[in-house]
Amino acid sequence: MTTQSLHCLDYDTLRASDSTHLWVHYLAEAVRLGVAADQVIIGICHSNGTLQELASVLAPGEEQCLHATDLFVHIGEPAAAELRQSDDLAQTKSEVQQQVLPCPMLLIREALPGGSEVVLVAARKPGRDAFSAGHTQLAQALARVLCARPTFDELPLLLHVRLLTQIAQVGGSNPDLNFTLRFALRELARYCPGCWASVWLHESREGPSLQLTAYSDPPWKTGRCTALLHTNKASSSSVQLPTTTCLLVRETPLVTALEKRQIVYWERLAEQSWDVLRQWAALGFHAAAAIPLFVGQEKVGVLLLLSKRSVGFTRNELHLAATIAELLGPIIACHRLTGQLSQAYEQLQRAQQQLVNAEKMRALGELASGMAHDFNNALCGTLGFIELALREPQLPAAVEELLRMARTCALDAAATVRRVQDFARWERGLQNAEIVLVNDLVRQVVELTRPRWHNAARAGSRIIDVQLDLQSQAHVMANPSELREVLTNIILNAVDAMPQGGKITITTQDEENYVAVHVRDTGMGMTPEVQQRVFEPFFTTKKERGTGLGLSISYAIIKRHGGDISVESELGRGSTFTIRLPVVRQDPTPVPSNGSALACPKHRASLRILVVDDEPHVVSFLRQSLLHLGHQPQTFQDPEQALDDLRRNCYDLVISDLSMPKVDGLELASACAQIAPQVPVVLLTGWGEQLRQGDSLPAAVRYVLNKPITIQQLEQVLHHFASDHGS
Repeated sequence: MTTQSLHCLDYDTLRASDSTHLWVHYLAEAVRLGVAADQVIIGICHSNGTLQELASVLAPGEEQCLHATDLFVHIGEPAAAELRQSDDLAQTKSEVQQQVLPCPMLLIREALPGGSEVVLVAARKPGRDAFSAGHTQLAQALARVLCARPTFDELPLLLHVRLLTQIAQVGGSNPDLNFTLRFALRELARYCPGCWASVWLHESREGPSLQLTAYSDPPWKTGRCTALLHTNKASSSSVQLPTTTCLLVRETPLVTALEKRQIVYWERLAEQSWDVLRQWAALGFHAAAAIPLFVGQEKVGVLLLLSKRSVGFTRNELHLAATIAELLGPIIACHRLTGQLSQAYEQLQRAQQQLVNAEKMRALGELASGMAHDFNNALCGTLGFIELALREPQLPAAVEELLRMARTCALDAAATVRRVQDFARWERGLQNAEIVLVNDLVRQVVELTRPRWHNAARAGSRIIDVQLDLQSQAHVMANPSELREVLTNIILNAVDAMPQGGKITITTQDEENYVAVHVRDTGMGMTPEVQQRVFEPFFTTKKERGTGLGLSISYAIIKRHGGDISVESELGRGSTFTIRLPVVRQDPTPVPSNGSALACPKHRASLRILVVDDEPHVVSFLRQSLLHLGHQPQTFQDPEQALDDLRRNCYDLVISDLSMPKVDGLELASACAQIAPQVPVVLLTGWGEQLRQGDSLPAAVRYVLNKPITIQQLEQVLHHFASDHGS
């Protein structure tokens, strides 16, 4: 039976799937039609005074006018024993009507072997005529047919087996644990008239604790049931029933049953020492049973039964409840395990996605780094020759203007290349890092972006409100410029995601060893597919308005800071970006950078400079630039030839490219240190800033300059060496 069919079938039809029970159901329908009743209930009155419902049918479109539970509770009471023995049927009907509901009723009892009785009750809605004598005779005849059923004595056992089978089927086919528990408890309560059943699950907290998870319909009329469902929350040491927020802790009867691993049964609840038992007695319960739920040695919870009957529960009812408890324990444990497996699978998927993203970023970083190297070499010559041309004294004004525009374009191209190089800079370490108070940084970015989210937003007839909740007082070691770039990207993306206006909330919180920055917006949100690709380079949802580099560069920057950045979003409900950065526990000693600014000396001397670069246009640019600056360059495209010349001649400085065939710049610098230890080396690289953290740089390397370099940068470095040479 599928889950969908379970939702569609009526419980009476579901319970009637057994052939014998189906026959009883059809008989009840025949009685209803024969006596023109609105409702018919058939049950068994056992020799001990308890009743068990077998079938209950209603007229089409009608609601219940008689609750079988109410009827069975009254008939099952010892005070009604004489009533059942009365021969005056009219008196019996009158007494039952007074005790149960003011509606026309017909009550038939037929004896069964062993002292039990078949109880047949027909009822009409209040206001209808009473049943006639002919209706009574017809109902008695049909009740005798029911008693003559050969397999009738086996019916309770068959119903119990069928109930267990149905619970197992529901538990195995429905992923909703609450639905399974409610189904089992409702069916159990029907087999135990006047019973309220509930399941309390064991929670993994400090000390034993139980959480009310599911319960059956309480055996009261609607008004009283509603009032009980809206009782206040219970305290940690008491219980009120039923409430889905009630939590049991410390010493309570249910915890005792769970710890002892035994069924605990209480009668005469009003006389018990437990406060909670007396509370239940005040609600009208007379007996209670707590059945522990286990899977092996693992505690699962407790099945609690409360009875409105003064006779309590029969041995058969407790045996059925214990059997259902043995079935519910593994079902609950299986659902929990399934939930844990689902959670672990989701975590594995997220970890796998992070690894895929990291590998993708690494591959793209290598590609971007290689492309940037080639572009930087080309831009080095382009920018250099333009600057040399601009230094010509007799340059026409129109040509000078064109050259200056070309120089600006070359510088913009160099800036774009540096942004692309960020993909390859994850492992290069921080540059110009300092201790930063995160809250101050957030306030700076909010003010820097104010023209976009405040002024421009209002001009476009939309209102964007930015709220700050800065709880953290933590410091981080960071490059302030880079972190500002990250926060600016996220805030501007949030503004773009709210074309109709909205709210941006920025929160800082202290976590263990980290400070978390949350940027929430109320914008359009993202689909799961977009969330997976949001940090990919060149991926954008802004079409021609976006480059797809902002968040990918932000991702690289945060990783470079030893942190983490993630996003949570739901389409139509906004997005939340979370940045986590490691907290600084003590003030570190500042480390000067190789790229620190150089002070220009007052004296200048002409230097003999050995220039090595495998790119002809770069060699040509360096030669002409050095001559223009008044130095004496000797250029080589082959590093080995340059080293041979260094062995024969004296030089004041060596300028070498980093990436060259045969011998690279690092190897050449090491060889220079052996050949001429007093000669400093300046490395030129098109790989960006990757070498600035390099502890493995040869001692002869004094500076690392990034291509493309300008004549001004070259002049600044040479001023420093010329000053040393002159002194």
